[in-house]
Amino acid sequence: MPTFEKVRISLARAERTPMYGDQESQRRTRTEFFVDAFSERRTFLPSRGKTSLSFFPIEAPDGYIAGFFAREIHQRGRKGPDEDVRETDLESWEIALFVMDIAIDQQVAWVEINGELPATKSMLESFFKHLSRNTPFAEWKAHVKYMDSNGQYWTVIREYKPAITRLSFTFIPPNALRVRQRVADFVKLVNDQGHPDLQEHRYKAGAGQMDPESEVLAASADIAMEGGGEARVYAGRKKVYDSDDDRTRKDVEDDEMPTPSNPTFVRRVISRLFGS
Repeated sequence: MPTFEKVRISLARAERTPMYGDQESQRRTRTEFFVDAFSERRTFLPSRGKTSLSFFPIEAPDGYIAGFFAREIHQRGRKGPDEDVRETDLESWEIALFVMDIAIDQQVAWVEINGELPATKSMLESFFKHLSRNTPFAEWKAHVKYMDSNGQYWTVIREYKPAITRLSFTFIPPNALRVRQRVADFVKLVNDQGHPDLQEHRYKAGAGQMDPESEVLAASADIAMEGGGEARVYAGRKKVYDSDDDRTRKDVEDDEMPTPSNPTFVRRVISRLFGS
């Protein structure tokens, strides 16, 4: 049964420089960027390894984009009896379905897990790194974050609260996330004035002195869990939570999966994963 992982893909504005050669052109919206990025077949290299990956799109309902990430696999095998069962090189393609809600207040994707392909976050980061080398796509910088929709963060907080000594939150530039306004406004102010690529907020105290459920710290955790950044929790020197390790996953029945030659079932998969 195929299993999917949930990520948010946020876009930060890239500073225009003379080498872009398009200072006078209008910047695409985030939605337009995603549509263009996933509109055609693209081949790129993963962060590790030399075997290239490919993405090829399939038709999706309005408001969504979809396609398959793929890698060619070579292995030794044998021909049939009619060819003396001789050894030969067999070629096949391993694929992983990708679906994304590109609404301005969403930008959430589900990616099928396939052990023959890189991890979800690494694969998407390699895809956008490839795009960023192409001038028309250098206007936005993509940040890929796993989403902890199941609330594992709060399970850890309740378990370790008397021992927590440090909370660490890393925020990407605001990207239309519906989060508690006070922290969102502060992160936006720092970004607008200081122009950092990332912001890291660290809070340290003696064991049990901090209140992780206070308004500011809880809002910071909400941003991270919604895919707007990362969160880590420490009890002494022990890291007891890392948002990169806690991921939201869902299964889809085999008979509901689309294939490259029969992509129409993508509507069923979107309905299962997004609940729409």
